[in-house]
Amino acid sequence: MIENALWTCAAAAAVYILTRAVQRALISRSVSIEARHKIRLTTVWIGILVFAVATAFIWASQVQDVGMFLGIVGAGIALSLQETLLCIAGWLLVVVRRPFDIGDRIEVDGRAGDVIGISVFQTTLLEVGDWTKTDQSTGRMLIIPNSMVLRHSIYNYSKGFPFVWSEFSTVVTFESDWELAKVLMLEKAETEAEKIEDQVKRHIQQMQSRYAIHYEQLGPIVYTGIAAHGVELTLRYLSPVRMRRAITHRISENILRAFLGHPRIDFAYPTTRIYRNTEEGKPAIGGPPAEDPPQPPPRVME
Repeated sequence: MIENALWTCAAAAAVYILTRAVQRALISRSVSIEARHKIRLTTVWIGILVFAVATAFIWASQVQDVGMFLGIVGAGIALSLQETLLCIAGWLLVVVRRPFDIGDRIEVDGRAGDVIGISVFQTTLLEVGDWTKTDQSTGRMLIIPNSMVLRHSIYNYSKGFPFVWSEFSTVVTFESDWELAKVLMLEKAETEAEKIEDQVKRHIQQMQSRYAIHYEQLGPIVYTGIAAHGVELTLRYLSPVRMRRAITHRISENILRAFLGHPRIDFAYPTTRIYRNTEEGKPAIGGPPAEDPPQPPPRVME
């Protein structure tokens, strides 16, 4: 028993020293923070796996009935460590299936953020949204257990196609030249779309080689609707995941300048108007009687 314990300690020391040496060698050749994090994570878990296998061999001679022993231990672990096992299963899903990786922006159970760390039991995000009401960072670190990967849908903003559709609406008065307003909005959005056009096409082609995906419209488009207080114009456009607010800001300012420069376009806003049916309504529904149309002057016979 003592001999096996000594061998176990020796195996732990050897694995630790070897793991640290491999980490230093590989990290010295890596530039990005993401690559260094992956190296540390991968080498640690390879070291743990090697140590577990070595320990099993060292102590195997002490167990007479390995099958019964493993069965009893497994049943106890399954009952007492259910949540822990779910976290490990979720981590295995992340490692094998890669629903997200370091640097991706994801949303799980209504909470979104950029993935900055993945471990066996939890995933760490740099939170975005919440009180900011946008896709910008809050500065908080959000830690979610890996079991949530199995229990909730995962929304990945970055994987495969690092662009998202954005929309915002504005309302012009019914008296405005709304068709001209649509043209101006589209012009300002297309100015931004031209900057990312090549990237969008390249990523779409890559996605189409793997998924049955098809887009009829990749450029900006303006939809028309009728609101209670005017004509509603909704602009839809693509923007990079982490530049959504910046692009919306630039487009909005350019649209404001364009509208202010045209006397035929006015922004609409909710107003209150008093309507008197007895004075303005139609005669058939209680309004004032219709005035007789003016009669032509009588013709004078010569």
